[in-house]
Amino acid sequence: MVGFRSVFWILLFSLLNPLKSAGQSLEWAVQPSVIWDEPNLPYQQIGPGISFSSIVSPEGRFAYGVFANLARTDFQVDSDSLHRNFASVSLDLRMMTDGDKARLALSLGLGVSVSDDVNETDINFTSSANGAEMFVIGLEGQFPVTSSWGISTFARSQMNGWFWGLLDPGEYGIEPSFLFGAGVYFR
Repeated sequence: MVGFRSVFWILLFSLLNPLKSAGQSLEWAVQPSVIWDEPNLPYQQIGPGISFSSIVSPEGRFAYGVFANLARTDFQVDSDSLHRNFASVSLDLRMMTDGDKARLALSLGLGVSVSDDVNETDINFTSSANGAEMFVIGLEGQFPVTSSWGISTFARSQMNGWFWGLLDPGEYGIEPSFLFGAGVYFR
């Protein structure tokens, strides 16, 4: 199963290659992350994750790319031990400052988020998978080590269900989740 996941992510990020022209470059990043899902709930959903990104033309002030995340949280509801699996992918526009030692970026994106609840104490529990459209706003810091790689950090707010939440707030709600991470990027 791990091999299938690796192939899936390589294929997903390879989709960006046809979108770039010969004069553009590609930046890849892998970052361990932490997710904080629905902070307004009475029980905390904080857990580990892994984030991947691929950016076209990272040297310029404006760039676009794909950001994907896999994560999991464990939490208690009454006497049940639950965990929630997360996956999200978004197409982002990144606006970055110039700098040789450090650069700061603001990113805005649209994407899809899916989650699946699993009850670890009740084997008869039926999974409750959910999917939602997602609006993303984030900050990223980059610290080049050489011209071809460096360290990156990020903080992202994912607003799940924003479209239907705005159209019919009585029926649908906007569910926020936050991602924090640090890792390595390559050019």
